[in-house]
Amino acid sequence: HDIDSPLEPLLDNFSEVEHTPTTHALFGYRRDALADLEVEVTSGDDWVRVENRGPQKPIPALVERMFGVRTGDTFIDDWTVRFSPVHVVYDQWWRDRTTGEPRADRLHLGVFFSPIDRDETRMVTVITSNRAPGRLDPIVTPIMMGIVDREVRLDRARVEALADKRPDLRGTRLGRFDGALRELRKRIDHLYR
Repeated sequence: HDIDSPLEPLLDNFSEVEHTPTTHALFGYRRDALADLEVEVTSGDDWVRVENRGPQKPIPALVERMFGVRTGDTFIDDWTVRFSPVHVVYDQWWRDRTTGEPRADRLHLGVFFSPIDRDETRMVTVITSNRAPGRLDPIVTPIMMGIVDREVRLDRARVEALADKRPDLRGTRLGRFDGALRELRKRIDHLYR
């Protein structure tokens, strides 16, 4: 996807979770549960890692059956950003809301960001799953790819609709979900720019 946005605001969008209740169609957290969402940010010289844990927002029964998850399961979105090239690797999985046992399926996504110019960024997404060979049949694979593409397009629309796409954070009020943004911006300036 070529996105009408500088690198920084686009990476910001892929690095916070408070937009998931209103932007994403399927995977993410319930709006009424954001206050209880657990967010853990750690960082090193050339990486930033965030693990988010909270209740999965409502999803259609067909998607529940396809992925073996249930609305209300604990959705874990564990991701790490690296800067050469700028990319995010997501490990997304669920725990049964009653037993705490991990659900079988895990999604792994790699999202690569490459600025085309000052105001446009190319984004490439790669998706894999831990499903055993044979379980990704000719029906499930295109459905999974379509779901991820739809979620990326929703992110794209959100970022492109921003009134202020300045790459700096001056004058911006940051909240509790934005701890990673500060760390990301430092590393973009130091390691990438």
